[in-house]
Formats: sequence, structure tokens, C-alpha cells
Amino acid sequence: MNQKQMAVILASYSSASAGVLSLTLALTCALGSQAAPSNASNASNATPFANAKTPPMATQPSDAPNAVPDQIIVTVHPGTSDRKLQESLKDLNGTIIDQERDGKMFSYLVKVDKSKMAEAMKKAKQDKNFDAVAPNSTAFVQFSKSPNDPGYATGLQSYLQQMNVPAAWALGAAGQGIVMGSLDTGVDFSGPELSGRQAFPGFNVPQKKVGGEETDKSFGHGTFTMGCFGCNTNNDQGFASPAFQSMIVPIVITDAQGRATDWSIGRGLNILRKKRVKLANLSFNAKPPYTLSDPVHPFLHKKIARFAAAGGVIFNAAGNSGTEDGSGVKQNGLVVVSGVDPSLNPSKFSTYGPAVSFAGPAENIANTGDNNQAFVGATGTSFAAPLAAGVAAQIWSMHPTLPASTVLQIMAQTAHVPSGGDPLKYGAGIPDAAAAINLANTSF
Repeated sequence: MNQKQMAVILASYSSASAGVLSLTLALTCALGSQAAPSNASNASNATPFANAKTPPMATQPSDAPNAVPDQIIVTVHPGTSDRKLQESLKDLNGTIIDQERDGKMFSYLVKVDKSKMAEAMKKAKQDKNFDAVAPNSTAFVQFSKSPNDPGYATGLQSYLQQMNVPAAWALGAAGQGIVMGSLDTGVDFSGPELSGRQAFPGFNVPQKKVGGEETDKSFGHGTFTMGCFGCNTNNDQGFASPAFQSMIVPIVITDAQGRATDWSIGRGLNILRKKRVKLANLSFNAKPPYTLSDPVHPFLHKKIARFAAAGGVIFNAAGNSGTEDGSGVKQNGLVVVSGVDPSLNPSKFSTYGPAVSFAGPAENIANTGDNNQAFVGATGTSFAAPLAAGVAAQIWSMHPTLPASTVLQIMAQTAHVPSGGDPLKYGAGIPDAAAAINLANTSF
């Protein structure tokens, strides 16, 4: 991509004054204009990056809670009588603030006194009427705290070539017929990059509202991740993405404090399953040893298992702790994606461990955010997950009857790992879209 093409791409994005936004408890971010590098100043009459915003730089604060401090999720043992259940719930000295019936699975969100949380947890775990007990763990938007460099003028999306995405487009794979469930902060469909891509009205899980809740309220995280997955492509503006002919449904899982919890994620998965959506992206996670692949999330793991049993798969950002999640284990239906840099080396900020299934580009990522703003040089595993999910959508668009397990098998067989690469950091490797399509075409 030359400098003139870069100028054309960014010319369609309106400028915005610099500002500071915050998302309580979860993250902080700073937005501002970024000057173009000197070698791009003659690309056009306008500075190529004059209308581009620097990406948010945020992470989970060091003092952020790992769970809502006064909430417990309990899943009831099948066959428990109403009388015994009421006695068990009463014994917790709490208040039921939400409940979920999912087939034969009954779960309750119980609010207890903060000072008696440990006591309530102990009682609940000892109660034979409960199959699973856990705090309502929190997850956080997976931006990296590392600085980003948006001042480049060529090779803006070279990571798509590294994943062999254009060659898969040439084979006819563009995500057609696929619906992606965005478990995130919402999606702004008002700009040309995501216009016409909403499958059906959005849902706001924490507020239990249907429709009218699709707009991203937190500086464009959900919009950006969905742009990475499937923004409009070959439309003379913006950016390109693997599954540009797919559709998207936004499931808002964050509350007013910017928190996504086990409860909200689980309820979001339930909505997608009932809508028969089989592909989801979850670019949220928490620091080890509490990542979503760890056994401390029994309620959520049951929801993931039900989603998987219905044929679904969730691509999940590994996180940005820069450390190993040694207690994480692979969960059927949860595909954890770590991050790599432009040289395909493991990103220093990426969480890694035995739960990792694939690795994807996580540095110098460019796409669209809220209000049709261009973001360049973004960094974080938030973007590795939807890019890997885009390859799954490309496979499914060509072979829609394949089960999710086969799609993942194809991706694993065709992924590539740099020589000597650690499987704890790469999983099966970096997806190769064209190789995956070719294997699917010849073997399935």
C-alpha cells in the first residue's frame, strides 16, 4: 500500500478534538490526534493521519477487583425441591438479584453482605443443593498498556497477508452467510465501515433491554473488534477485514462501571444460542489465575459448554498480563487467542499458557471505531481474537455444514508456528486462511 492510497483510506474519517474518556474500574484511555510521519507529508494535500486517532491505551488496573465483591452465582442441583432450594438460598443471608433458567439448568445471582462474602461462599460450597458456586468474576477490555505507534504510512494491514487472508478472498471466502455475536461494549453501525452489517437488534444484558442498545459507549472497543473481524471491504474507504460479507449482532455485556461479569457473559451466550448464532467473539479477560479458561468460573463454563453443544464456538482474547496462565485449561467451545507482533514473535504483553489455541496479530492493528473514527497502531489481544475468528468465518462461509470442531481442526492443521515456537505462546499457530480453505475444499 503506497502513501497516496493511505491518504485516500483515511480521508473519509472525520476529525475529532482530543479528549479523555474513562471507564470506571475497568480501564482508562486517552484519545488524540496524531501527526503524520515526515515521509508521508507529501502523499496528498491533506496529512494522511490528520483525521486518525491514536488508539486507546488501557489495561486492567492493578487494584481492580477480580470479582464483584458482594455477588455469588449458584447453580442448582437438578431435582432439588423448591422447599430445599429456598432453605439453601435463605441460609446464604443474601438477596436474589437475578435468575436464569436454561433448560434444566437453574442459576441464581445472589447479593450478600460484603463482610460476609467468605462465609456465604463457604456455606454455598458445602450445600449439596448447589452444583456450582463461584463469585461473579469480572473481566476487562483487553487493550495493552504498552504504547502504540500510529505514525506509519505503508503496510497498514500487512498482518492480513501474514494470515493469508487475501488469498482466501480470491478463493471466494468472505464470511458470507455467517453471523458473528459480539460479546463486548456494543457496535456503532452508523459509519460506512459497518453500515448494513447488523443482523438483528442488539441486546444489553446488564440492563435487560432489547433493541436500541447496539451503540458502543466505551470509546469504540466493540466497534473496533468487529471492524477487525468484518468491516466493509473494497468500498474505497476505511480498512479491510477477513469476513467482510458476514453479519454482526451486538450483545452488550458491560455495566455502567464498564465491567463484564461471568453472569453477563453467560447470559449473552444464552441469547446467541437461542438465536442460533454459532460464532462469537469475546475480547475480554482477567489476569491470571482468574482468566476465563480457569476452573474458577463454573457458571460461565456451563454456559460455554451449552453454546458448544449447540454447535457454537467463542474466540477469546488471551489477555495482556504478559505472564503465564498456568492454571488455565482448554474448554470445549472457548478458543483462546494469544498475540504476536509484526515479526510473528509472541507479544511481550500477551498472556500465554496451556489454554491457548491459536495466536493472532496483536500489534499495529488498524480499523474503525465509533463515530467513523480511524484507529491506527492499536495493540492488544483484543484484536488477535476477532482476526482469528475471521478465518473461522471464511471457512464456514465456504463449508457451512461443517461442525465447529472440524473448522477448528482445519485451522489447527494449517496454522503455522515460527521455528522453535513455544506452543504455550502460539497454541496450534497463526491461522493461514487460504491453506485452511484449500484443505477444507479437498478433504471435507
